[in-house]
Amino acid sequence: MCHPALEPGDVPILPKLPSDARKHAHLPETESEMERHGRGIRLADSSDDAMDVFVRNRLEQRGVQGAADALADGWFTGCGRLHLPAYSLASEPIRGAALAAAARVPRLSVDLSSTAVLRGHGVGRFRDLLAELRPETVFGTEAEAELIGDLPGSDLVVKLGASGVRVAGVVHPAPPARAVDSTGAGDAFAAGYLLGGVGLGLAAAARAVAAMGAMP
Repeated sequence: MCHPALEPGDVPILPKLPSDARKHAHLPETESEMERHGRGIRLADSSDDAMDVFVRNRLEQRGVQGAADALADGWFTGCGRLHLPAYSLASEPIRGAALAAAARVPRLSVDLSSTAVLRGHGVGRFRDLLAELRPETVFGTEAEAELIGDLPGSDLVVKLGASGVRVAGVVHPAPPARAVDSTGAGDAFAAGYLLGGVGLGLAAAARAVAAMGAMP
């Protein structure tokens, strides 16, 4: 799922698509083809974003078989960080897989995903889960951050949309960008932030919003 030899941006997003769709998109058909392409990421049942030690499991497809026993230790070789959305921690079977994955890596970060997810799971229950997992960094919008409250032991990074982000009480303005599509901007920011801090995160988000379909 990640590879220590890869540089940021070297690993593509490879959602699991029907064979004809993969051919049309010129994507590898099998994991062995991925190996021939020299990529350190396996094909998955939902879309995976991998960037160096950053792993983003996009587990919104509730029907995916994400049981913990389906995970292989080898997938995490060389992986130093796991980034999980709250979606993946709120319901089974994905929750079990996400928690099992989190136990295999030394560093964890979490995106709060949405206020609806937090309320649906139970804000107090989710706060208790975060206290147990102790992620280094938690990302959220202003509404999500206000709902979840204080998170001792975790750095809360508040996404402010076009206004930038707030980190440790300091607002960092977003660079100028011609917004075309905000899809994926939050994920792009998180990837950049985890790899290189606020500046790289904001730059990645600016590139994402300037292109259609989260393809900066």
